[in-house]
Amino acid sequence: MRTTKGNTVKFVHPQLGTIKGLVSIEGVHQFRSVPYATIPHRFADPVLADSFGTEGEFDATEFGAIAPQPDNAEAMEYPSPKEQIPHAPLEMNEFTCTNLNITIPTGERKSSGGLPVMVWFHGGSYMLGAASWPQYSMLLLCRG
Repeated sequence: MRTTKGNTVKFVHPQLGTIKGLVSIEGVHQFRSVPYATIPHRFADPVLADSFGTEGEFDATEFGAIAPQPDNAEAMEYPSPKEQIPHAPLEMNEFTCTNLNITIPTGERKSSGGLPVMVWFHGGSYMLGAASWPQYSMLLLCRG
């Protein structure tokens, strides 16, 4: 399937249903803020998500909530304004921040085997950071 930048793409999961993603750059599909768990109340263990809680299609084209952190968290990581990459503000929510950003290259495969998987957790000393910060984007890594 060939898609171009700016389009949306759909993926059908056998248990969770249809997920609508985004083609942020040509040759790469991105599914943003796919929930993997819910947090019932403060300090509770997360509960694995078995549905998206929506009827029909789950929209994974926008970044979702991030874990609570200081308002100046990005400035703490990159103190110079020249180093900071502008982006839309992100909502902080301790109960809905359990989400994944999934980035997939769409080019031709030389074998019928699966793709390698990279799981990456941002640093930040349990105080700052988010996978949706632009400096942690996997788009260019997946473009190949």
